[in-house]
This record gives sequence, C-alpha cells and structure tokens, in this order.
Amino acid sequence: MTLDARIGGALQMRHHRDPAERRQLTIQIASLITGGFMEAAVAGGGVVEPATPHDLPTRTLTLETGPELHYFLFGDGHPVIFVHGSFADYRAWFGQLGAFGDRFKALTYSRRHHYPNRWNTDGRSSCTRLHAEDLACLIRRLNLAPATVVGKSSGGLVAMHAAAVHPELVHSLVLSEPFVPDMLDEIEGGAAAWAAYETRYWLPAGRAFAEGRTERGVELLCDAIFGDGAFPAFSADIRPLVMQNAPEMHLEFSNSGYFSSFTAQDVARIHAPVMLAEGDASPVMYRLIAEALARAMPTAKRVLFPDVSHVPPFLAMDEFNARAIAFIEDHLP
Repeated sequence: MTLDARIGGALQMRHHRDPAERRQLTIQIASLITGGFMEAAVAGGGVVEPATPHDLPTRTLTLETGPELHYFLFGDGHPVIFVHGSFADYRAWFGQLGAFGDRFKALTYSRRHHYPNRWNTDGRSSCTRLHAEDLACLIRRLNLAPATVVGKSSGGLVAMHAAAVHPELVHSLVLSEPFVPDMLDEIEGGAAAWAAYETRYWLPAGRAFAEGRTERGVELLCDAIFGDGAFPAFSADIRPLVMQNAPEMHLEFSNSGYFSSFTAQDVARIHAPVMLAEGDASPVMYRLIAEALARAMPTAKRVLFPDVSHVPPFLAMDEFNARAIAFIEDHLP
C-alpha cells in the first residue's frame, strides 16, 4: 500500500472519531510522513522537533532576503513547492504531502512571519513581492530549480510574482484561486465585487485587528471565504492552527502595500504552463479574478471543482491532488 493510501485511510477514519481520537490519528499520520523525511541533500539547519501534535519535524533556512524559514521536504524526484495563503503555514498542505511525496520531491514551508517563523510588528517587512523573493531564494538555496510551484490564494500571487520575475526557477504553476486584486480592474464587475467585499468584510476585519479583537478579525475573513458562520464551525483541531497565524494578519492590514502590484502585463510575463483550480461555490470576487486570469493566460488549463468554495486543495483534496499531479506529469520532460 502506498504512503498516500495509508494517509488517506487515516484521514478518512479521523473524520468519524471524537476529538481525542482524531488528535491521536493526526500524530500517526505525521509519523507516516516523517518516516520519509529527507535527511540528505538539504541545505538547512538541524531538525526542529514538533512543538504540537499537528506539527512536523521541520528544518530551518536563513535566507539572504532576511528571514529564517521553517520547511519540510519529503519524497524524491521533480521538485514541487507548496505556498500557503493568509492565516496559514506549512501545515496547510498536510493533505497533499502523501500524494505528492509518493511521486515528487515535495516541499512545504512557512512564509515569513507565519508560524513557526519569527514575526515582528513592522508591516513594511511583509508584502507579496518580498514573499516571492523569499521563494526564489529558497529554490536556489535548496537546488530545486526548475520547480513546480503550487500556490493557494495569496500564496498563488506569491507564486506568480516568482514565475514572472524568475522564470528560470519555475517549471510550472498550479494556482488555486490566486488572490490578485489588480485583476479585478481587468474585468467587468470587478470593482463592484471588491467594493462589496471591502465594505462587508475587509474594512471591518481591519478595524477588529487594529482594536485587538483578533478572533473577530479572523472570523470575518473566514466568513468572506467560506460563508457566514464558518469560523465557529471549524473543528477543535483546526481553529488553534488558524489563530496561530492571526498575528500575521495584523501585518497585512498594517501595510497598505501588502498586495504588491501585479497587473495583466505582469501576467503576460509568465511563460510556464499553468493550471487554474477554481471552486464553483467561491465568492464572486474570486471567480472574477479567475476569469480575468484565464483571459490573460489563454493557454492555462482551468479545472472547476463543484460545490467547493475557494480552497479546492482542502475541500476537494483527492480530486485536486489527482488533477494537479496529472497536470505536472503531463508537462515533465
């Protein structure tokens, strides 16, 4: 039985057990993955032991761009790097490590200021352009070029920045509803969709973070992505993981330039093969961005996941994994 099958079975079992049993199964899944943790041919520091049952034994790498990043490298073959979105970290790709690690060299890492990396209160030290430079530096330091980069939401924007500026480092892209605000200017209805989102969720969330009501800010952003009432419905296993990255959201809101400019002209600089993963139940703003990106990248492969809102890698895990792996393999030499 493959590692993917063993992990998949454990994940299915976890959904039908009480919280204590689910936490124990999480530990078992982590042990399955870490049995293949790559100790050789890595340029990072020593193994950092897991701090919680949800963590994996990461390595650290101090980049020329400044931050020390935690990463987890598993498997062998063509390199595939996973870039998480906001209020998330390297653990966001837990459901992908088994499937991709069976076929590729899979790397998941925490972006600067995200758990368990250090963070500070200076929002100027965090923007998507800097995150992209971190990614490029990580690829070079670990000798992973050219790599496939898989990015979700703001992580998709980071991946696109890297592919446009450093094309020699990126072999192909798998983008799960990348959040590219500038693309809303490229499509009819985009400005109205952003205005509605900003009024109902973004500005109130910003005020909540500024006032120290962190959980309320996170709740509003989760409502924006998954629908009203989403955050209280998160399981006891997931909610603490989200809150561990809530401080990073303060940085996003304290830096008005966090989402670095990325227009249709920048999109045109991307020549790597692209797969666009979309959820057909996503908020209208994300669907419009996906439509604008598809127009700007006419050769991109669009994959629609039914009854899914914004995060196909997590809400349609098996199908996303299968479609993304097939896409990557189709474009290998």
